[in-house]
Amino acid sequence: VRFKKLSKKERKRHVRRLHDLVLPKLSRLFFKAAQYYRKQLLVENAIRALKFFARLVEEFPEGIFSSEGKLALADLHESAGRFREALVLCENGLLMAPNDFQAPEFRLRIQRLRKELNQREAQQ
Repeated sequence: VRFKKLSKKERKRHVRRLHDLVLPKLSRLFFKAAQYYRKQLLVENAIRALKFFARLVEEFPEGIFSSEGKLALADLHESAGRFREALVLCENGLLMAPNDFQAPEFRLRIQRLRKELNQREAQQ
């Protein structure tokens, strides 16, 4: 059956079903690609990983890998010395999914990042 010959209601249902099948796989693909680049210790791969994780979080904010993507982005920002950006990501991750299985990890990182920022401000 050709897509154009379907009724409007059937097309919507078909698109919704495709959406439900494709999005989790696509978010998983972005997550795996970002993890691969993150494991490489080259600067350009770290930048590529940042882009992949950022795209994952932006395009699939409620996807199954969104929390892991935010944590990985926070790691990359923290390793680059951008503690404020890492803190904002962790706070947003906790606010968006307070009951997620990653919530304790977000809380722990928020405490650690706030402590780091306070120490840096005290030194200046």
